[in-house]
Amino acid sequence: MTTPTTPWPSHHMSRDEVLAHLSRAARFDPRSLFDATGNLKPPQDWSEDTAAAIAGIDIEELQSTKRKDADDGTSESRQLRKIKTVDRIKALELLGKVHGLFDSTEPGSDETDGGLAALLAQAAEQNGGVHGLLR
Repeated sequence: MTTPTTPWPSHHMSRDEVLAHLSRAARFDPRSLFDATGNLKPPQDWSEDTAAAIAGIDIEELQSTKRKDADDGTSESRQLRKIKTVDRIKALELLGKVHGLFDSTEPGSDETDGGLAALLAQAAEQNGGVHGLLR
């Protein structure tokens, strides 16, 4: 019997791997879950980055309802799908700590020294806001 394969090796993750996964989580765009008409894509059609950002899926089968347009008494069942994604803000916070964005300012200090306050001011000046900084 073969064991199922996982996207990650069973050994410990390196610093670079952890940072790569945090970066994926921080950059996750929920629009990638949907097709052009707004329907949820099947999981097999999700990119690796999209799949990595999913923390859980709950699927609830709703009670079957009789179709109004069907004379033969056929019914239609529906599903309620709830998709929980990883916490982007937490990922950004952790990445900010790794890159020292929070170290250069003291609470109440006007001197930013290129820290988070300067980064946010720079983001406010750019059209892309914070998204323009996270490439």
